[in-house]
Amino acid sequence: MKSKNTHAENVAEWLPTYAETKAVMLGYFAQLELRQAIDDAVFGRFIGTNGLQYFNDHYAFFYSLHKGEKKSDWPKYLLAAREALLQKSEQLSEASNFEALNQLVTTTTQHIGHLKGMFWYDCALCIGAALGLAPEQVYIGHAGARKGAVALWGEGRVDALVANGPALGKHHFEEIDPIFEALTADQIETYLCAYHYRMP
Repeated sequence: MKSKNTHAENVAEWLPTYAETKAVMLGYFAQLELRQAIDDAVFGRFIGTNGLQYFNDHYAFFYSLHKGEKKSDWPKYLLAAREALLQKSEQLSEASNFEALNQLVTTTTQHIGHLKGMFWYDCALCIGAALGLAPEQVYIGHAGARKGAVALWGEGRVDALVANGPALGKHHFEEIDPIFEALTADQIETYLCAYHYRMP
């Protein structure tokens, strides 16, 4: 059902449902050593509070498979990404903030076929949890986050806003509704992904 509520009503009503799973995932990664975090982040897997293994399908819907390729071909790209990131583990551990970490994850794996912006962001988010780093800006250049931003502002303004990069300061959202001031940058990104599906 499409949302007809205000942003404040949406945050109170259904953002916790979306944010809870991500909080559990990031709590899991916060306990990991870096090499294990890289491995699990690339494959989108984590252990829930109930002890069961879950998979974040950050890559499942964002591959552009070449003709003749099958879903069973996906692991070779993930394995390549894992090896590339493991080789950069020292540099990853030295990232001073999430923005630097995200940039390093992206540049390290962007040459590998089929990996997209959502994969880069999710990997950086999970690895960042292991390093104690979290986004200070809202990333709207990928997948549902972009679609949610387009629902808020229109495609033309979003294109203008991300002309110099996919991350925006929180103030852009606080100007829309003060409720966003109480959310973290990643919670706003989660909200945009959800808003895309529930937008008016």
